[in-house]
Amino acid sequence: MKFSNLELRESNLLSSLSNEEKLELLNSLKDYVTEYRNTLRISPYVTFGYGMEYNHTDKNLKSAMMSQFMQDMSSTWKDLDQTLSSLNDSKTNVNSSYITIGSQIMNYNPKSFLNLVKMSLVFYPQLSEFINGSMTTLEKSDYQKILDNDNFNSYLTVLNALNGKNGLPISFNYVRGLEQSDNSFITVDINPTLDKVTFQNTINFILNFIIYANSKKFDDKKIDELYQGLALEQSKMEKDFLLADLIFKTNLDKINYLKQVEQVKSK
Repeated sequence: MKFSNLELRESNLLSSLSNEEKLELLNSLKDYVTEYRNTLRISPYVTFGYGMEYNHTDKNLKSAMMSQFMQDMSSTWKDLDQTLSSLNDSKTNVNSSYITIGSQIMNYNPKSFLNLVKMSLVFYPQLSEFINGSMTTLEKSDYQKILDNDNFNSYLTVLNALNGKNGLPISFNYVRGLEQSDNSFITVDINPTLDKVTFQNTINFILNFIIYANSKKFDDKKIDELYQGLALEQSKMEKDFLLADLIFKTNLDKINYLKQVEQVKSK
């Protein structure tokens, strides 16, 4: 299948394509250009922000900035565009970047956090590659350690599984219990960039990844099957396409995700 055969507003089950068709689709994306958008069609219930640390190359000064929490609207993306353009114009080198997401995105539901733990393990290579700009894998001993201790009896136990252990890029260090709070948020370290399209696309991926963990459409059976089979050899390309189908609602989002994955691989 070629990219031109897809209706971007619809949602095709891309993971059902044969490997030959998947490769054809990826190859057809070489000339595809991801556009910067005015909206990602994310629920206004979801709030997020971003921050970064950077150096002024001509003054040898270190600085940091953090945005306020915002919603998916045109003013948010205009603000991000202006921020990145300003940093680009002032000759800065970005050392680190991160996204903050209001923890109400999980509905303060312990089961949703458990879903996210499992998803982060099942799709660890995809998460690491897309967010951090390089693909790494957990050691089999790390997988087995978590499989042997799959006993999440409390909310805090679920959170501790993601508090920087095993190199998971999603951190719940700032989640303040089950009650709603302005100071309760999830943090995700991302690959430093001043490119607005890459930054926006990464935010879109992170938000949809987390939203799916709290979705009524969460496929417990499929995720549990993958979770229990972590030690087995699995095709990364097949999991790239499966993840796209699980978390995104339109072909546009799926294609933008796959395009960025291909860009990271080519670096």
